[in-house]
Amino acid sequence: MSSKIEIYDNLLGAEAKAALSQVIARALEKATEGTPTYSLNSEDEKKIQRKFVPTLTGTPLDKIGCRLVVSGLVSWTANVPKIHHHNAAHNALLYYSDVAWEPQWYGGTIWIESKAYVDMLVPRIVKLSPYVPGRLVLFPAEMLHSILPTVDDAPKNRTTLTLFFDKEK
Repeated sequence: MSSKIEIYDNLLGAEAKAALSQVIARALEKATEGTPTYSLNSEDEKKIQRKFVPTLTGTPLDKIGCRLVVSGLVSWTANVPKIHHHNAAHNALLYYSDVAWEPQWYGGTIWIESKAYVDMLVPRIVKLSPYVPGRLVLFPAEMLHSILPTVDDAPKNRTTLTLFFDKEK
């Protein structure tokens, strides 16, 4: 996969959405207030590997590989500062899972150029993906990226499922 960011809307079928929704609901039940991420357990990972990954066959996401290698994270944020992060050696797949999210609440993702530490103070934005329900975003996880904050009066936190896959298929 090249070093580009690929955005797909309305790509998932009902079966894939149902599998991911079950994992996300279980993770949110286990999450505690104030904890920004929840690492998925092996049962969740197996369900994703068995029920979700096969649904990618024949889609543009078929190329990501078939081996989930790092626990996905369900993250939810409410008005947090930008946190620039990356995860080398994997492809990342973001799934904006909240079907009732409104655009005016913000909470998308940005990718930034990472030349020097000083650039992080005023980052150069390479790409912006607004939070669009059901959207999938595929990118090399070593790309520096950041969660955008939500507005103060958003009635709920945003949820995103992040999965990391081997770069080699």
